[in-house]
Amino acid sequence: MDKIIFVDFQTKIASAWLNAVSDTVWDALGEAKTPSDARQFIGAVEEAPDDGKSYLRASLGWLEAATALTHNQLGGRDSSDAHPTSSITGLDNALAGKAMTVHTHTGSQITGITATQVSFTPVGTISATSVQAAIAELDTETQEALAIKSSIATTVTKTSNVGAANIPTGLVTDRPASPVNGQFRYNSTDGVFEGYKAGGWAAFSQNDQSWQDFSATRALATDYTNTTGQQIQVIASIRNGNIARCSVEGVVDGVAIATAENVPSTTEEKLCITFNVPAGATYQVRGASTGAPSIWTWFELRD
Repeated sequence: MDKIIFVDFQTKIASAWLNAVSDTVWDALGEAKTPSDARQFIGAVEEAPDDGKSYLRASLGWLEAATALTHNQLGGRDSSDAHPTSSITGLDNALAGKAMTVHTHTGSQITGITATQVSFTPVGTISATSVQAAIAELDTETQEALAIKSSIATTVTKTSNVGAANIPTGLVTDRPASPVNGQFRYNSTDGVFEGYKAGGWAAFSQNDQSWQDFSATRALATDYTNTTGQQIQVIASIRNGNIARCSVEGVVDGVAIATAENVPSTTEEKLCITFNVPAGATYQVRGASTGAPSIWTWFELRD
């Protein structure tokens, strides 16, 4: 290609400027013969094919505009399955300075993650650093707590060192099925403390007993039951009914344990009999004579 010289016959200003440009291009390109040589000399890309079609420039060369880029034609990849954001025009700039987007998932959408892989921050008595280990520690503590709870159910506790003991409390029907000597409880049915000894339950002595008059409500030869939870005492006075001879008996659980008898007389006399009745026992006073003995007075020492 020959060097071009511009001539301006009017002002010569335009020709001087164009000639200066021409000299610069000539100096830069040297004596290149074709446009392709010039592009190669300055490192410019080759021209798109001149066949009337539209082309897009890719890293591998010119591609027809209608041809979609394949995975392997994407520029900037560093491996066959990588798609760096730098290969997407303008993406890095578009994301720059943007706040992180919060994306949520339901538990059922998260798969392939085990409790061992999920971290846990130690808290309280749990020193584990993974969820799985924390679950194991909690399970151990739960079993220990259940064991303590079970032992408490059969252990006598106290309110404080100077307070009171919390002894078992319940109805008569709540007594142990197989009691042993030395057991102690509060009988809420009878309102007494009781202990098991010599094969039976016995109420502890209390000072709240008093003499009560049952003269109007007791009858001869009739069983009554001591439900106070502790031993009671009976004192009964019986008229002889103007018969020559009269005797009376105090009976506990069907056994006559006390007897009173008068000497023959033609006048009315009174016989007095007294006996003790254990807790839970039946008792009565009966006449052991012909005629018609009757109750004069009947008192019981009980609560």
